[in-house]
Amino acid sequence: MKREITSLVIASAVITGSAFSPVMIKASAASVQQKQTVGQETALLNGKPMTVHTTVWNKQKLYSVNDLAKALSAKVQYDKKLKATVISIGTGKSKQSVTVKSGTNEVAVNGKKVKLQAPPRLVGKTIFMDAKTFVQAFGGGILTDKNLLISQMGSFKMAAAKINVDSSAKAIKSLKMNGKYYYSVQETAAALGAKVSVKGITITLTKEGNTSVINLSHNIMEVNGKSVNLHSYPVMVKGTVYADLLDIVNAIDADMIKGENGYELRKIKLLGGDSFAPIWINSNTLLVTNDNGMDEVTYMLDAKTKKTVKIFNGTEFTVSPDRKQAIYSDPNGFAHLVNLSTGEDKQLSAEEDSIKTEYVWAADGSKVYMFQNDKADQIGMLDLTTGTATKVFADSLAYKSDLKLSADGKKLLYVVGKEGKTTNTTDGTDVDNIDMTGTEPQVYVIDLTAKEIKPEAVTTGTENKVSPVFLQDGSIIYISSNPDSETELPVLKKINADKSETALVSNKDIISLQQNEEGKLFILTAEAAGSAVYEVDTASKKLTQLMKTPAELTSINVSKEGIAATTAGLAGDKVVLYVNGKLADLTK
Repeated sequence: MKREITSLVIASAVITGSAFSPVMIKASAASVQQKQTVGQETALLNGKPMTVHTTVWNKQKLYSVNDLAKALSAKVQYDKKLKATVISIGTGKSKQSVTVKSGTNEVAVNGKKVKLQAPPRLVGKTIFMDAKTFVQAFGGGILTDKNLLISQMGSFKMAAAKINVDSSAKAIKSLKMNGKYYYSVQETAAALGAKVSVKGITITLTKEGNTSVINLSHNIMEVNGKSVNLHSYPVMVKGTVYADLLDIVNAIDADMIKGENGYELRKIKLLGGDSFAPIWINSNTLLVTNDNGMDEVTYMLDAKTKKTVKIFNGTEFTVSPDRKQAIYSDPNGFAHLVNLSTGEDKQLSAEEDSIKTEYVWAADGSKVYMFQNDKADQIGMLDLTTGTATKVFADSLAYKSDLKLSADGKKLLYVVGKEGKTTNTTDGTDVDNIDMTGTEPQVYVIDLTAKEIKPEAVTTGTENKVSPVFLQDGSIIYISSNPDSETELPVLKKINADKSETALVSNKDIISLQQNEEGKLFILTAEAAGSAVYEVDTASKKLTQLMKTPAELTSINVSKEGIAATTAGLAGDKVVLYVNGKLADLTK
């Protein structure tokens, strides 16, 4: 039985950016040793398997010019006058050519003579020559290891690349071929917490119960038994397996994110889609609402591992004052109570399915207030023991917002504007005019202890009123902004007991206002370069900067556990955490 020897030939595709395609080559030892004997090797050239014929002369391996030309999409002609084979690519001034003549120790490359270590040989009707000279003549490169690698576009380059892994720079071997970078599978996988086993042409990657198998001769990998297409064919050089970076990341269920300073790898695959409304439960866990384009749900995420703890089929979660429970409405309108320690999800009533939004907890955790109906024109109260909903107040003003409860539990506030007055044409067929006078949003307060519950407007101005909150002493803070001015800055205002107003902050571009569980006030501001978060002392009007970042934040949630925020992500907003003076992605 003949002993089989293996080699590896890789050729890049003609199209820029195509991948190298490694394949095991088999030729008999006897055929290699015999002079002028033609052998053949199965190779992947331009991404497809093909046969390459070889011969050996003076211990120098020569390759079929016809096969190499086919691999590089070159044209082959025999020049009777020169009695030589001419291989060419392109036309006119861009034409490249190699003229090969059997038995001579030189060839003509683009008209210039180039000496050869081994002269071309004619075997039968096929001429064979040194592959290195041939490939380099057409702008390619060759890398010789145990196997032969051929690149059509440029030479090979091996270096140590700097890759960010969980915000820490790692030096990982890279191989540039055909204008594309490949990275060490062994080193990248280790940096991402995975183990790698290489046996022959088979590479196995394992991490936390996940197993992926890659073969050097295939562009498909098996991930937990399922076939997944690779972006390129992996290759082995000097014992190191190189592959497309995203292929390695996908093989071990890690993540690759494009940031301000290039791509960054993450050991854990982050939650994608549009993520918003982060709520701290404790120092390790947050609730995050997520819209992936198909479903809108809420995730409980671990702040350190970034892993999903639990998924809830609902949004607009509101957490109880003691942070032990949360309430939300499912898509059908039913209210659910969640135990945040155990994850237990209990539907409060099988009958009460009115639309309920903006839940507000009573201090003792026994009940919540909320807006009801599709137009949010009613305020209701939901008993968390019985699941019974009762009406607190309703009027004709629709689309109420910003429901808040005072610290003593005796008052509610909200914002609503009146509808414009519409007049029709004389024949009644069309709208003639809409009078918007007096329709500006106002802050209203309801006294829950009064015999007759009715709202009282505590503002009268024409400006917009955003995010009003009660202070501990019962006064109200809100953001005032002029909708008719593009240059006038928003103002943080305080409504005093006599309904007079005091400006607390007027020199900042305020984006949002937040009051945390301890009653402290925070504002998010747009800065000349990025964003900042300040704590507001309402008594002294003093601002204390908590963080500043070049990122453009869209919302914040400040808690004693830390700062969570949202900023632009890959598909909408993403949630970031302020950790050790830097923003770290919780979602992507």
